[in-house]
Amino acid sequence: MSCQDLDTSEHQSVLEELQAVLTLLEDLAVEPQNSIPDVFLWLMSGTRRLAYVRIPAHAVLYSHDLAAQGELAGKFNTYTLCYPDKDESFVGGVVRASVWLGQEADVRSWWDNRPDVQLTVYAESYENQVIAVPGSGKWGTSGLLLTRPAFSDADGRLSLPREAFPEPEGWKFQGDWFVDPDPSVKYEADAGRQLFTEEVYEQQMRVPGGTWLPAPNTWTDARGDPASKRDEIPCPDGWKWRDLWSYDLQRAVDGEGWEYTVESGLVGWSPQEKIYHVTRRRRWIRERFLVHKVEKHQEVGQVEGWEYAPLFRLQFHALERKVDVVRRRRWRRRLVPAQPGGAPPTPRLVVKAGDGDDAITQLTCPRMYVVSAERHTFQLRAHVYQARDLPAGDKTGLSDPYAVVSFCAGTQQTEKERATLCPTWDQTLIFDDVKLAGPVLTTRTQAPQVVVEVFDWNAKGAPEFLGRVFCSPTIVELGEAYQALPLKWYPLSRGKDKQGELLASFELLPKDSAEELPILPPTRGDFYMVPVGVRPLLQKTRVEVLCWGLRNMTTFELQPVTRPSIKFECGGGRVTSPVMANLRINPNFDKPHLVFDVELPKEDLYMPPLTLRVVDHRAFGSKPVVATAVVSDLHQYTVEPKSARKKRKRKRVPSHLRESLPATTLPLLNPKAAKDKPGTVDTDIDWWAKYYASSGQSNRSGAYLSKGYEKMEVLSGALEDDGRFSGFRDLVDTVKLFRGRGDQAQFAGEFKGTFRVYPLNQEEGEDQPHILSGFPSPDPQEVIARVYVVLGTDLAPKDAGGSSDPYVTVEFGQTKRSSKDDFRPNTLNPVFGHVFEVGGTLPLHKDLLVQVWDRDLATSDDLIGETTIDLENRFLTRHRATCGLPRQYHCLPAGAAPTPGGTRRLPFEVLAGVAKLRNLEAPVWHAQPPAIAVAGNSYPLTEFESPDASLPSTVGPPKERLALYILHKHFALVPEHVESRALMHSARLGVPQGQLRLWVDLFPASAQPLPPPMDITPRRPRKYTLRVVVYNVFDAPLQETSLVGREKMSDVYVKGWLQGTKNVQKTDIHYRCMDGEANFNWRLVYDLDMMEAEQMMVVEHKEHPWSLHTTQERRPPQLTLQLWDNDLILRDDYLSEMTLDLCHMPKPAKRVGGVGPEQVPQMQGDGDANSVAITLLDDHSTVVNLFEAKRLYGFFPFIRVTEGVTEIAGKIEMELEVLTEEESKTRPAGMGRDEPNMNPKLPEPNRPTTSFLWILSPWKLFRHIFWKNYKWYCITLVVLALLFLFLLLLLYSLPGATIDYLIGVD
Repeated sequence: MSCQDLDTSEHQSVLEELQAVLTLLEDLAVEPQNSIPDVFLWLMSGTRRLAYVRIPAHAVLYSHDLAAQGELAGKFNTYTLCYPDKDESFVGGVVRASVWLGQEADVRSWWDNRPDVQLTVYAESYENQVIAVPGSGKWGTSGLLLTRPAFSDADGRLSLPREAFPEPEGWKFQGDWFVDPDPSVKYEADAGRQLFTEEVYEQQMRVPGGTWLPAPNTWTDARGDPASKRDEIPCPDGWKWRDLWSYDLQRAVDGEGWEYTVESGLVGWSPQEKIYHVTRRRRWIRERFLVHKVEKHQEVGQVEGWEYAPLFRLQFHALERKVDVVRRRRWRRRLVPAQPGGAPPTPRLVVKAGDGDDAITQLTCPRMYVVSAERHTFQLRAHVYQARDLPAGDKTGLSDPYAVVSFCAGTQQTEKERATLCPTWDQTLIFDDVKLAGPVLTTRTQAPQVVVEVFDWNAKGAPEFLGRVFCSPTIVELGEAYQALPLKWYPLSRGKDKQGELLASFELLPKDSAEELPILPPTRGDFYMVPVGVRPLLQKTRVEVLCWGLRNMTTFELQPVTRPSIKFECGGGRVTSPVMANLRINPNFDKPHLVFDVELPKEDLYMPPLTLRVVDHRAFGSKPVVATAVVSDLHQYTVEPKSARKKRKRKRVPSHLRESLPATTLPLLNPKAAKDKPGTVDTDIDWWAKYYASSGQSNRSGAYLSKGYEKMEVLSGALEDDGRFSGFRDLVDTVKLFRGRGDQAQFAGEFKGTFRVYPLNQEEGEDQPHILSGFPSPDPQEVIARVYVVLGTDLAPKDAGGSSDPYVTVEFGQTKRSSKDDFRPNTLNPVFGHVFEVGGTLPLHKDLLVQVWDRDLATSDDLIGETTIDLENRFLTRHRATCGLPRQYHCLPAGAAPTPGGTRRLPFEVLAGVAKLRNLEAPVWHAQPPAIAVAGNSYPLTEFESPDASLPSTVGPPKERLALYILHKHFALVPEHVESRALMHSARLGVPQGQLRLWVDLFPASAQPLPPPMDITPRRPRKYTLRVVVYNVFDAPLQETSLVGREKMSDVYVKGWLQGTKNVQKTDIHYRCMDGEANFNWRLVYDLDMMEAEQMMVVEHKEHPWSLHTTQERRPPQLTLQLWDNDLILRDDYLSEMTLDLCHMPKPAKRVGGVGPEQVPQMQGDGDANSVAITLLDDHSTVVNLFEAKRLYGFFPFIRVTEGVTEIAGKIEMELEVLTEEESKTRPAGMGRDEPNMNPKLPEPNRPTTSFLWILSPWKLFRHIFWKNYKWYCITLVVLALLFLFLLLLLYSLPGATIDYLIGVD
C-alpha cells in the first residue's frame, strides 16, 4: 500500500499499517544468514560454565559508516546472563560491558572514542601449597594432595614458573613480581547491602535417649566451624542493630527452632526429634542496617595474600579453617608497551616450562584491565511507589510482596506488604557514593541499569520470585534547574510472561558537582518515603461499589462456598460486604450498595487498582480466602459527580442525552415506495425476506425493500461485543475470580457488580448524592427466554464424508429443549429456523447454553460447538437488551401473525419508560402538527419522514412512529437484530467451530400473556410443473452431407433438462432436415421445487449411494435446451444450445424473423462471451419472470461459441408454461404426444416427405434420393437394359429361326 492509498481518517488502521511496515523493516534489517558468529560472554567458576549471554554480532559490529554500525558497538550496556539449563525466567546475573567487534586494523578507532581509558596488563601466576601431613600445620610444595604445579594458572592446568615468562613482542616488564590477592576473597557477606541478617548457630548434643547438653563448640557458623558467642558478636562500624536476637522459625524446624541429625555433615537435618538423634542446632538471627559507610584502610606492609580451601577444586576463602589443607596466592608482574604512544599490540605470553627434552612451550593469556582515568560519584534515589497486577504467590490467591532493587554493587529492599496483589510501598531507596567510570556525558546515555525484582515473602521457605524489570536511571540537573523525575509504570516480567507493573522512578544525582543535592525525602520510621513532587498528587475520592453477587463459585478444599463476603481494597481504603445468607438460594447480596472514601491520585496514570477478596464464613470461625481478583483499570469506572453535572449549563439537548452514544443517522423514507391498501397484511412478505434484505442478499428478499419496509441489523459478532453497548456493563459488570499461585491460578468464579469513582467536592463535604442509586431489587426473578435460532454457517464436519447432520439444543436453568427430531441432514450451513422457549430464575440460572450437535445413527451424537449467553446482564442493562427495537412499528389486524418488525410494546410506552429510567421528563404528544416533547426538546415527525413518504400498509399511527424514531436516534437501545456467535469446543480451545446466527428475547414470567413468537420457520419450496412444448426449429445448423446427393442436412432433435437435476428428456428426431427447419410438436415435462421469494430451485440428491438422507441444494431455476444431430453408428453431434433462467428470461420474439442479438446479452457486451446462458438482470427492460407470467410463447435463439465469438445457431419456436401442483392435476398433459394429449393437444408434426430413416424406408430412399437426383440416368439405364435384352433374345432365337426357314419348317 502506498502512502497515497492510506486512509488517514481511521487512526487505528493507520497504526496497524505503520506497525506492519515497521515489522517488515525490522525483518529486513537483520540478515537471516549471517556469516559472522555471535559473541558469547560466559560466567565461569573454575572450569565450570555457570551462565552466559549471547550478543548478536550485528549489534556490536563496528563500521566507519555510522548508519551501518551496530547500535551497541563500543557502548556500555547491561547484559542479562542466562543459565544454560534453565528457562529465561531464571537470571544468572547481569554484567555491564562494552563489546566492540571489528577488524584488527580498526582497533585504533576504539581507543580514539575512549580517550579517558588506559590499558593495564599483568603477567599472572599462582603459587600452590599443601599440608603434607594433616594436622601438622606445615605448608609445603610436596605431598599427595598437591595435584597442581608449584606455580600454575588459576585452574591449575598450566605450569607457569615465574622465571619462565619472557617479554612479549612490543612489551616489557616494569618492576618485580608482587603478591596481589584476588579482591573477591576480601568482600564481606554484607558487602553492597543496606540491611543484613547476622546469624550464629547454637549446637547441643546427647547420648541416644539422654538429656540435651551444650556441645564443646556451642556456637558455630553454618558449616560447623567455631564462631563467637551470640552475645559477643559486635555490630560493625557504621551499622546499627535493628532488633534483638531471636531464633529462626522460617525454616524446616520444630516450634523452638531446633533441627536434628545423627551426624553433622553426613546426614541431613530433620525438624522432628527422634530417639536416635544425638545432635541438634538452631539458628539465631539479628538484623542490622547500615547507618553510614566506613572506609576500610589499606593494609600497609608485606601482604601474604594466601587463599585457603579444603581441596583445590573447592571454593577458596581468605581465613584459614581447620579443614583447609590447600592454599594458593596470586603473583603478578606488570607489562608496559615498549614504545610509548600509538595503539599497543595485543600481548601474547609464550611460557617455556621444563628442562631439556621435556621442555614445552605454552601460550597463556595475561590479565588486561581497561581503567578509566575519569571517575565520578553519584547518588541513586530509587522512588518505588507501588505495583499492580502481581501474580499470586500463596494458595489464597494473594502475595506478601516486597521489592529488591540492585544497582551496581549495592542491593536494597522495601518493606513487606501483607496479603495484597497491589502493594503500595511508598519508599525511596538511596544508593550513596556510587562510583561510575567515564565522563558524565557517557554516563547520561550509557548509565548502568537498575534491576528491580519483586518477591513473595513466605513464613516458611525461600521467597518466591514474582517478576523482574530492568530500568534505566536518569541523570538530573541539580540547583535551580532541578526537577523531580515523575513516576513511570514499568512492566514486570518473568521470562516472556508479563507479571504486573511497577510504578517507580530512578534519579541519578552527581555528588561531585558544585551544586548541593536535594534535601532527603521525609521518613516513615527507618525508611525514606517518596518525596512530594515525585509522589502522585492525591485528592479525596469516593468509591461506590454495587456488590451485586457471585456466580459459578467452585469448591474450596472440597467444600462448597455457601456464605461468602467480599472485601474491597483500593489505595488503602477498605470496605466489606455483608455476609450472603446462602449462595445456593440467592447468589445476590441483600444490601449490595457499598461506599468508602479514600485518597487517590488525581492523574489517571497513577490510579491504583482495586482488589477483591472473597471470604467464606464457615463453621467454627473459619474464614478462608476462596478467590481473588484485581480490577486494574479503574479509569473506565471514573464518572463526574452529580453536583458537577448540575452546575454545567444545559443546552437544548439535556446532559443525559448528550452523554449517550452518538445519534444514529436515520434516512428519510423513500417517497416512491409502493403503498398497499391500508390495513391489509402483505402475505408475500415473511421474516426471511427481512433477514435476507438486511444481510445483503436482496436477490432472495423479493419485493421487501421496494414496498417500503425497513431493515434490521445483522451483527457480525455477539451482541455484547458491539461497541455501542459496552458489553452491557452499565449496571453490572463481570469480573473473573481466580485462586492459586501465579501460572497455576485456576478459575474460581465470577463477581457481578460495578464501581463508580469520582472526586468529592470539599464544599459539599461527604453528603453528596450517590451515583449508584435506584438499582433494581436483588431478589431472584423468574424469566422466560425465547431463543430464535436462524441458521449456522461453516460448521465443523463430524462425519466421515466431510459433512454433518446438525441440530440444536438450548439449556437454561432446569429446562432443556432440543431439535433432534428436526435435524438438518448432510450440511455444514444448515438453515434451522427454530424457536425455543425456556424458563429459569435469575440470578440462579444466568447462563443460556446453546449447543449444536451432529446426529449419529449408531453411535452417540458429537458436539460440534457451543456458545454461552449471559442473560443476567441483558436483563439488567439500561440498553433494553430484552427485546430488540425494530425500525418500524406495525399495527396488525386481530388474529394476524406478527409481521417482520412488529413490536411487543407500544413505542410511546417504551419511550416513557426509558425517560423515567434516566430521570428525564415524561414525553408529551402533540397531534397538530405531529410532534413529541421529551426532556425539554420537541421532535416533529417531519424531521424523520418526508410529507409525501409512502409507507407499508401495516405501519402504526404517527405517534408511535415518531416515538420509535426518537428512541433510535437519541438513546443507545438494542435494535432489532440477529447476532452471530462463534461456536467453541473445549477440545479445540481458541478455534471457532462455526457460527450460529440467533437472537434472544427475554420476558418476566409475570408478564402474561406473552406476545406471539415470530414465525421464522424455514421457507418450504412449492411444487411446480414446467411444461415446454417444442413446436419447430428454424435455421438449424446443417452438420452432415448426404453420400448420394451431396446435400447438407442434419437429423435434428432437442434435448433439455433443469440444471442440477438428472431428468434429461429428448424430442423425437426430425430426419433429413435439409432446409434448417425441423418440426416436432413435442412436450417436455419437468417437476421442480421452487422458492419464489428467493427465486431459487431446491434440488435434492444423495451424495453417496450409501447415504441415508438426501442433501438439499439451492440453485437458480435454469432450463437448458440443446440442439443435436443424430448419428446411427457414431455418437451424436452437438449443434448449439441455450440456458434460460426462468426468473430472468429474455422476452420471446413474436415471429421467427424477430429473433436477433438483442435477446442475447453476450452479443451486446453485457455478459460472459464464453457462456451460453441467456440471463438478463432484474433492471433489464425486457426481463420476464416465468413464475409471474405463468405462460410464454414465442421464438428464442440457440447460440454457440466459436473461437470466442458468440453467434446464433438456430431458432426455436416453443411454449413454456409453469403450473402449481394443483393446477397440473386439473390440467393434465402427457409427455411428448402421449395421452392425455391435451392442454394443448399436439398433433403429429407436418414434416416433409423427405424426412425418414433410410434403413426403415427403402422405397422412400429410392424415390426421394435416387430418383430425384438420378432420374435420367435411371431411364437411360432401363432403355439400355431393354435394348440389351432384345438383342440378347434376338441373338438367341436367330440361329433357330434361320434353320427353320432354310429347311421350310413352319
